Amino acid sequence: MQSESQWALLDARKSLINAIEQGDIVLAFDLIKKHFPILAAQDLIPNGIPPPNNRLEVAELQDVLFQLKCQRFVEIIRTSSSTIEAIRYAQTHLKPINSRSKEQVKEVTALIAYADPRQSQSSHLLGQDRREQLAERVDRVLLGMSMLK
Repeated sequence: MQSESQWALLDARKSLINAIEQGDIVLAFDLIKKHFPILAAQDLIPNGIPPPNNRLEVAELQDVLFQLKCQRFVEIIRTSSSTIEAIRYAQTHLKPINSRSKEQVKEVTALIAYADPRQSQSSHLLGQDRREQLAERVDRVLLGMSMLK
């Protein structure tokens, strides 16, 4: 039988996935901080060096959080006419933690160079498919965490 807290986590997970699919990454981060603090804490590990006993899991968590930050940048580009807001966000939140994240930053920040990003070579970043893939990945990570088992 499911406990009340397990049902609450299930509802929170559904809300998180829905927020990502709707492009509301600010809400997604709020939900992560409120309901999945262990995931949020992975973003605070100094120098990106995980504890030695869990390196792969921590790296996966850090990567998915970084992808959410990249998606937040994409959503700013999608919804804002202010490139200043996007630049400030990138300067504050898109600091690469490894070579893969460095490539992700290059890819998403390229959107800022276009007057109409939907007509650019990087327009695939603005698609609903990208949101859904990210939502699925976040869901898989959460399901894989022992706190949801």
